[in-house]
Amino acid sequence: MTGNPIPADGEAVPPGLVAVIDEAAAEVDGGVHYLIASAIILEHADITERLVAMVASRTRGFHWLREGPAMRTRMFDLIEEHGVVAHVLVRATARRRQVQARAALLSAASSLLVDEGVDHLMIESQGSLEDGRDRSTILDTFGSRGGVPFSYDWRTNAEPLLWIADAVGGACREHLIGQRSEHFERLLTTGAISGLTYP
Repeated sequence: MTGNPIPADGEAVPPGLVAVIDEAAAEVDGGVHYLIASAIILEHADITERLVAMVASRTRGFHWLREGPAMRTRMFDLIEEHGVVAHVLVRATARRRQVQARAALLSAASSLLVDEGVDHLMIESQGSLEDGRDRSTILDTFGSRGGVPFSYDWRTNAEPLLWIADAVGGACREHLIGQRSEHFERLLTTGAISGLTYP
């Protein structure tokens, strides 16, 4: 496969169990804690419809850092109502080692998602170069296991399903930096996550 991936915005999401991945970085004690949040979504067509309706009164999509309390609560209501299960993997790293941290966490996350029976993985695009690195990581992760056992693509934040991973990662980042923890605690209480994992 040559060339870097092109975001698949607007293409139909394949049937089956879908997972979405987004990243966040938290500066803690002079270093960086790099996070990859993956969320497993049942009935993705239904939740997509509800996500679109949630932001229908404005021209932009959902982005955790730009949302107020009401919209954040609505997002977490959807996460809870749809039984979303998420995994948040974290690695403490130096600022200049974030590329390596991402590769290690993406490899761990994609292996975990195989165990969960995911059929399709959607990753938020970070740009052509970065998406190409991601693809190399996924291919390397499963190269000795007979190939990648799920379909996968990259999409921009225009894809509503990615907003779920953005919300989960954003809430966990805020908890890590000591900004606020109520949304992180809600994820724990509702069973959406079991905690932060440091592979």
